[in-house]
Amino acid sequence: MLRGNYFGEVTQPGSTQTGDVTVDTAFIVDVEAGYYLSDDLELNIGVNNLFDTYPQSAVITDAPNVGQFDYVIPYPNFSPYGFQGRYVYGELTYRF
Repeated sequence: MLRGNYFGEVTQPGSTQTGDVTVDTAFIVDVEAGYYLSDDLELNIGVNNLFDTYPQSAVITDAPNVGQFDYVIPYPNFSPYGFQGRYVYGELTYRF
């Protein structure tokens, strides 16, 4: 399976309009492949966010009051595709 997701521009509101953060558009690709090892056992492997796309950092480094915690999670919380990057997984399914 090959899946593409388009995410439009999103604005994370700040406490004032100058504090608003805009998350740009993005196209995220996910891939999954499966194989039947037997009639009852299936193996799937996949990758979400294949190209490891991140939103632009929300930290304004030249701001006068950049706090130490601004760098813990530097990405906007409103990002529709998250801020954790690529995710690889495996799945083993047994049917009885």
